[in-house]
Amino acid sequence: MGRRKHTAWKKLKRDKKGRWLPSTEKPKKEEKKKLKHSKKELATEDVEQVLEQVGKKFQESCPRCAGEMENHWIRCGPNKVVEVRKCQICNFWLPISE
Repeated sequence: MGRRKHTAWKKLKRDKKGRWLPSTEKPKKEEKKKLKHSKKELATEDVEQVLEQVGKKFQESCPRCAGEMENHWIRCGPNKVVEVRKCQICNFWLPISE
C-alpha cells in the first residue's frame, strides 16, 4: 500500500524569498487589546454580580439539600481558625473567612 502524497502545501502563497505567507489575516495588536479590555471589564462586572447573588443564597440555605445554614468555627491548627457556614441537615460547610 502506497502513501498518498500531500500536495496542498505547494499551493500556499510565498513571498519573494520563498517563505510561506500566513493564510489568514490576523487583527492588529491594538485592535486585539481594545477588544480584550472591553470584554474583561464586562466579564468582571458580570462575575461580581453573580458571585454576590450566589453568596447571599448560599448563606441563607444549603446548596446541596436546601437546609438551614448556621455559623461554626473550625480549628485548622494551633494558630489558624476558619469561620464557616454549616448545614444542619447534611453537614455541608462553606468557608466565610480565616
